[in-house]
Amino acid sequence: MEYLTEYQWISSALGWTILHSLWQIALVGSLWFLAIAAFKKASSSTKYIFSIFAMLLIVLMTSITFISEMSSRIPIADEALSEEISVQQSKQITEGNTSKAITNNIPTTEVLIDGGINSEIQSRQEWLSPEVLKLLSLVWICGVLFFGMRFLLQWFYMRKLAIKGTHPFDDERLTNFIKLKDQLGIKKKIRFLQSSLVASPLTFGHFKPVVLLPLGMINGFPPAQIEAIILHELAHIQRNDFLINTIQTWLEILFFYHPIVWIISKRIRSIREELCDDEVVRVNKNSMLYAESLVNLQKYFLTNKNKLVMNATGNKNELSNRIHRLFQPTPGLTKKKRNLNAYLFGLLMIVVMGSYAFSSFEYPTVSIAVDKMNVLYIGVNNPITVAVAGVSTENTKVESEDLIIEDLENGHFIVTASKPGVAKIKVTAKGHATKELEFRVKRIPDPVARLGKSQGGGMTAEAFMKHDGIDAIIDYFDFDATCKIMEFNMTYVAKKEDPVESINRGRGYSEKTKALVLQAKAGDIFYFDNVSCECPGDEEPRPINSMVFKMK
Repeated sequence: MEYLTEYQWISSALGWTILHSLWQIALVGSLWFLAIAAFKKASSSTKYIFSIFAMLLIVLMTSITFISEMSSRIPIADEALSEEISVQQSKQITEGNTSKAITNNIPTTEVLIDGGINSEIQSRQEWLSPEVLKLLSLVWICGVLFFGMRFLLQWFYMRKLAIKGTHPFDDERLTNFIKLKDQLGIKKKIRFLQSSLVASPLTFGHFKPVVLLPLGMINGFPPAQIEAIILHELAHIQRNDFLINTIQTWLEILFFYHPIVWIISKRIRSIREELCDDEVVRVNKNSMLYAESLVNLQKYFLTNKNKLVMNATGNKNELSNRIHRLFQPTPGLTKKKRNLNAYLFGLLMIVVMGSYAFSSFEYPTVSIAVDKMNVLYIGVNNPITVAVAGVSTENTKVESEDLIIEDLENGHFIVTASKPGVAKIKVTAKGHATKELEFRVKRIPDPVARLGKSQGGGMTAEAFMKHDGIDAIIDYFDFDATCKIMEFNMTYVAKKEDPVESINRGRGYSEKTKALVLQAKAGDIFYFDNVSCECPGDEEPRPINSMVFKMK
């Protein structure tokens, strides 16, 4: 009699588990459909709990089935036991039980501990052979490997998003985002970045969360709408949605063959977005503002196929349903307010439907991001990044009548401005009309006059004598710009003596100033005023701060 190898023993248990899971998951799915239908008017939170519980119940039932199937099979690894059973079967044949032995001459795969044949499993084999179970297990393993590889590719791409093509926000916006994070009570450190690789806001990461906004998006949305979108992404982090979503994705991989799992999983993702929408409205108490934010996001939207990341738009087909939820009447609202909400919802639906209807005629989304600061500065090289959705950089032309633009290739440019005010940058994509975007142009911020590292105050006479002039320093400026001191006066006031003034050209001391500095002693005062400097792009010198030093 032939006995299965250890691999066949495992594949048999796995095969029967897969077969049982077909009706088990169908049963759970039926109960889930009934629960959702019975509690149709329940909150999104309640429906979310039902859906998560259904997924957990699927895992529990299939796990118990697999353990049961494994425990009911004992592989015959002892060769002596095999020989003993063969001898017993030979005796049965010699004793006249030939017909019975022939009837039961079926390849047996399992033996009970007491040596008897498991009749239940034997009866199964009458219609399902071990080869079929092995093939079923092999198909399942191939499916898991395929979807598992796709998961890994998505994971590596997600890590790439956190590193490549990212640009930091300016300090003011970053401070506002951190305030929103604190408002939700999130203790984790979160990285807020702009990215040239994404077309809609994304959030990913559990231990080190990352929030990405499309490059240039902050220039096309009002600040209040940007904050509403950031609140949605922060809500995902607050709820630990990335961790849950990752586990959910692995369940989709393990049960890839059953449509019920995909249906429940899709519903979980949809409800998850609704719960984050509710959190945004709870915090900013302005459903109209948030609805407008979602409508504007639709214009930036590009389908995201990476299921590991989460975005504020979610599924494009469900966008109108989410906006509709924001205006659903709640108990306690007056009829007048319900009618007003319905009217506002109707207006928004017209906007959404119009966006979809004319999307094919709209100019593709253009993103122009000023890489270092959020304005252009005169006299320095301003790096910018230009991206047009669906159009390669080779087929994109960037020009301006107000600025000098140098093409660095791959969507990167250097912009030089000559006068303050507003400058227009024209972007022409092949096959489309020209689109103009406006940017503020400012002169370089005023530098600070310093003697060494000091702007005034007490200083020893010995330290004061070591300096041979003053400098103009620009604090907290991302560009490599140097301002030159053009002129300054220094007044020396010794104790009980008249002030002595000295005029200086350039940053260095004049001969008269040098002589006065050498007279410095405790109690004397040196006053620097009428300080002027010239920065890149300046047409004439600009006045800056004065300084007073008292000798110690």
